[in-house]
Amino acid sequence: ATLIMLPRAIFVSEFPIDALFEILGVAIVGCLLVWMIDVQEREKKLRQRAVEELETVNAIAMTLTRPHDLDAMLDQVLGKALMVIGIPKPKGAILLLDPWGQTMNVRAHRGLCSEFVGRAQGVPLDECLCGLTAESGEVLVVQDALNHPRHVRCVEREPHAHACVPLKSKDRLLGIMDLYLPDGHLVDAVDKKMFAAIGRQIGVAVENARLCENLRFYAWKISEAQEDERKRIAR
Repeated sequence: ATLIMLPRAIFVSEFPIDALFEILGVAIVGCLLVWMIDVQEREKKLRQRAVEELETVNAIAMTLTRPHDLDAMLDQVLGKALMVIGIPKPKGAILLLDPWGQTMNVRAHRGLCSEFVGRAQGVPLDECLCGLTAESGEVLVVQDALNHPRHVRCVEREPHAHACVPLKSKDRLLGIMDLYLPDGHLVDAVDKKMFAAIGRQIGVAVENARLCENLRFYAWKISEAQEDERKRIAR
């Protein structure tokens, strides 16, 4: 509108100063309208993103409450977590700490080659990126992971980043969810909060699953002892 009105103000109008002020007013109103539309679009995108993340967290919560074995549960949860990132070829893994908290083992993975999965078994915490997350207890995003000194087991040759998410239950670290990200993929504060929430959910589910496994083991041992006692009495 400013470009259309400007020639008239300069060459045609009998009062060019007044015409220029009118053009200035039109330009200000136009800028305000553009700014308001931009704000609305950004708020719309933020709301849509919040809804998508909430749906993902709820879907993961539903998966964690279903009765199935630990490895199957971790595989399903990893798939849902990778979906929310929205990258063409999602890759990631869930690693759990051993009972002594010294090494980590892959229990679920997506998109990773068997060579890397084999290398990632029994990895000491001080030799991997996941160990840095275990030390801090917070979500860690590492850009340019290929050149990181703790990323020696990687078989990927293309530049990429990592998002390492701690799996905790009551501040007790149980494992790490390691998500591969394309080079230049940005992870903001909102993403980190969502990953942390997912990590807490998985951590609680892992602890509950292990407690159930222990209860089943003890129940089996008690049943075995009772059967031995019945055989002894029968003899």
